[in-house]
Amino acid sequence: MSDLEKFKAFADKWIPELAQAIRDADFSSFCRPFDPEMDDDFSEQEFIESITEEQDGLGYLEEHKYLGHVKGSQERYPGCIRFVYSGVFTQSEGLIICCVHERDGQLYMNEHVYYWD
Repeated sequence: MSDLEKFKAFADKWIPELAQAIRDADFSSFCRPFDPEMDDDFSEQEFIESITEEQDGLGYLEEHKYLGHVKGSQERYPGCIRFVYSGVFTQSEGLIICCVHERDGQLYMNEHVYYWD
């Protein structure tokens, strides 16, 4: 299996699981796929504020479709791949972007963002 296939399978697995964690406002479940060595001080309070804004604009994710990928350019995560999905939410449509990298043989996510107008 190529890195692309392996990374995409990881992203595909986590998109619905992260959507469920957002729906449940479950910070610990949301954090599971992320690299524990990330220097991000993303707190539970920031998570709640972020998902509240997302729910106001989009609602909850109902379905998603893979659109494509690009190689990431993050120096911190060499070899990362950014995946783009379209998402149908309860109130609107948007894009889902997630970036996956490998460290010490383990796959991690280092970005998961919803974009909407």
